Amino acid sequence: EVIAHTLSRYIDAATGEIRLPKGAFDFARLERLTISACGTAYYAGLISKYWFEAWARLPVEIDIASELRYRDVPYPGNGGALFVSQSGET
Repeated sequence: EVIAHTLSRYIDAATGEIRLPKGAFDFARLERLTISACGTAYYAGLISKYWFEAWARLPVEIDIASELRYRDVPYPGNGGALFVSQSGET
């Protein structure tokens, strides 16, 4: 029930349309998204990867946060990053 209530703010149940909050960031201009997380948050990132690629048709890569800093990847100028934390859980 809690998840349904939370998602109802962003998903129209009748049409399936996703409504993101208005902000200064334009998600439509993203070329690629990089997700960084550790532990169980990494698994949440894997689910997010599936959703972004399936619904937004946005290429996504995901890295374990402790390894991301060692990579030398060319990030596009209009790429985005999503950092997932599970702080407060322990």
